[in-house]
Amino acid sequence: MTTQPVAFYDRVEDALRDSSLQTALDRATTRFVANRANALAQLTDFEDLRARARATRAGALARLDDLLVRLAENVERRGGHVCWAEDGQQ
Repeated sequence: MTTQPVAFYDRVEDALRDSSLQTALDRATTRFVANRANALAQLTDFEDLRARARATRAGALARLDDLLVRLAENVERRGGHVCWAEDGQQ
């Protein structure tokens, strides 16, 4: 695996020219959208579920520090190692 950005852009250009890949992606996207719409149509309380999910996410973010400490404790208890960063650069 390379970390050279040039190789990435070459691969992107190759993928964009690959008609088989484009067809497969188009089919997958179309299928995903249709399946999602079908699943949502079967939910009678979708907006309620969405609101509950938002509340759950907000609650988790509000206590993220505590949750991260618990995660680190669980990882270390199972033999893992946790590295903490002071900022995004680390």
